[in-house]
Amino acid sequence: MRLPARVWRLAGLLLLATAGLFAPGLLGLLGTYVWLGVFPGMAIIRLLLPRAGLMTRWTVGLALAPLVSTLIGAGLLMNGVDLQIGARIIGIAGWLLFAGGEARAVAGDAGEDLPPADRWIWSLCLASGAFVAIPPLINEWMRVHSDGLNHAGFTWEILLHGVPPMDPRFIGMQLNYVWFYNFFLAQLTSLRGQDMFSFMAIMNVVDLCLIVWVVWQLAWSIWRERRAAQGAVLLLLLGQNAGAYLLWPLQTVRAFHGDVQGWNEVKRIAGAVQLDNSNVLYVLQAPFSHMVQFYEKFLLGTPIGYAWLMMMLHFLGLARWLESRDARWLVVSALATAGMQLFHGVVGMSVVPVTLGAIVLTCLLAGRAPWLPSRGRLLAFGAAVLAGFLACLPYTQAISRGWSPEESGVRHSFFHFTTVMPWTLLTACGLAFALAGVAVRRALRERRPLAAWFAAWLLGMTVFALVVHLPEGNEHKFIWSIFAALAVLGGAAFWPALEAVRRRTGALVFTLLFAVVFLVPPALALRGFVLDPGGSSSELLGMLPGEEAMYTWLRDSTRTDVVVIDHRSRYVVNIKGPRRLLAGTPFGSERAAFPAADLARRRAISADLFGPVADVNGDLEALDSIRTRARRLHGVSDILLLYRANDYDPGDRPWDRLEHRAGDRARLRYQRDGFRIYRLMP
Repeated sequence: MRLPARVWRLAGLLLLATAGLFAPGLLGLLGTYVWLGVFPGMAIIRLLLPRAGLMTRWTVGLALAPLVSTLIGAGLLMNGVDLQIGARIIGIAGWLLFAGGEARAVAGDAGEDLPPADRWIWSLCLASGAFVAIPPLINEWMRVHSDGLNHAGFTWEILLHGVPPMDPRFIGMQLNYVWFYNFFLAQLTSLRGQDMFSFMAIMNVVDLCLIVWVVWQLAWSIWRERRAAQGAVLLLLLGQNAGAYLLWPLQTVRAFHGDVQGWNEVKRIAGAVQLDNSNVLYVLQAPFSHMVQFYEKFLLGTPIGYAWLMMMLHFLGLARWLESRDARWLVVSALATAGMQLFHGVVGMSVVPVTLGAIVLTCLLAGRAPWLPSRGRLLAFGAAVLAGFLACLPYTQAISRGWSPEESGVRHSFFHFTTVMPWTLLTACGLAFALAGVAVRRALRERRPLAAWFAAWLLGMTVFALVVHLPEGNEHKFIWSIFAALAVLGGAAFWPALEAVRRRTGALVFTLLFAVVFLVPPALALRGFVLDPGGSSSELLGMLPGEEAMYTWLRDSTRTDVVVIDHRSRYVVNIKGPRRLLAGTPFGSERAAFPAADLARRRAISADLFGPVADVNGDLEALDSIRTRARRLHGVSDILLLYRANDYDPGDRPWDRLEHRAGDRARLRYQRDGFRIYRLMP
């Protein structure tokens, strides 16, 4: 008897998940991910869309799995269920529901018209996944660098103290940042205690591969053509910043306008080019623009890649709702909207108003163009999007309270126009805009309703990006959202445009042009990330003799609610300790809404304790006040002061000054290999 394919898929997944319980290395990590990153989503989608086609079911199920796991897990934790026990319950229940749904399925029960999967889409999916998997596999620094360092600290905070999390870099303050991503990482880490940085990399690979599949399905829904769907995916993966690096000579304009001019300045600018590390991204962009690169955020430990996946999924919900009139797709859109908001507010707070605006605009135009999507269906979709957004409003408000100007000291104008954004849009998305323009004209001729709605959305998102200004220039994140929608539309014109160029130039010249414009940028980016030498100077990867033992003592011999005062705002204590810090950030209030006055005060305390130790009594009194206020939010048992001899010149021993001037109020708890830890008595 020949078993159905779904039985083999179930057996293979169960075997992989079982390996996740004991296998070491990558196999164990992948198996652990299956419990929470596959089973819960596949279980929900079997219940929600039982007759969905195979690829739709797997795309939507895998996309929703992290959201479903975190929603259920957070609910269990807030009701007294241990994080690890809750994660196990979710994984096992997800497997049982998924297996039960597959067992009840009848062969041929998929009733939806799906885009036909072929070698083309599989090849592009695997190639994109390999692109973001190779750097962290080869270069350990690319697994732990940049945003991932902060997110590892946030994840440890949830593992040790639950939710809502405090900011482990600044004791006594709730985390003013989205934390659902960290909750999912905490769930995965809790199952076996594996490396959370590896889970970040695995999630990035899964997210990008799923985005490829969603774009494939969206383009098919609009055009019903295989070539259009292929073109959309190819444009998505290769079209951002296509050829923009050829504008690099514009950098030399600075040699003719500035304090330093002439040939020596040209040579200095050319000498500053970096190709052997991740800074190659600044070469691949157009000069004087925001640094944007399609793959960059998928090579960091950050939740924005998942939020972009949710953005594309909420589009797919609209497409399928218009096609099938199945209201369950509205539930998918509502969940995807919630996912945007819960995992990365920059995506949710920009996409939701633009989506609602596009609905209103299309409804207004529907009277003159009856072939546009019906007002009733659009309004129903808008209601689903609004419901998903409003359901997350308490969470959004909770993580935004600290951003008031009175507390953070940050005063920001959110509506501001500069020339940098239009220049970035032109150079990063110019090709995609041109192709989308051709496609929109075709869609209007052929009266394709979903394409017209996408055009309205793109108009709104472009205007939004031009006028909305975020702290620290974070409006550059809007570029990816715009580009992905452009690829969905412009894919229909991509192949015809390539064929037209080939006819004019001939095969050889066309091949060279294609390589120069589309293939050189990702190849240089991949090379830079693989070769990046940042790990050689990383405090996380290159520890001093005895430093690991000191962190082991912190983990094993101190309570989880102690606070550490460390020199130079080292993040590594949050990760290797892992213990909270008094002021563990080199940044100002604009980075995470740290109260400006309190931040300055804490830095003054640290500067004295790690320097002249001139006002010990004042320092300790200030720390007592901070400790008392911190207890209102969470327990604080001890404050520990960490000295590293390597931070000082020979003969400079601030700990001697501390012992002399603080007396019994500074008790030595640890001394080894140049590391000293004092307990500061209240």
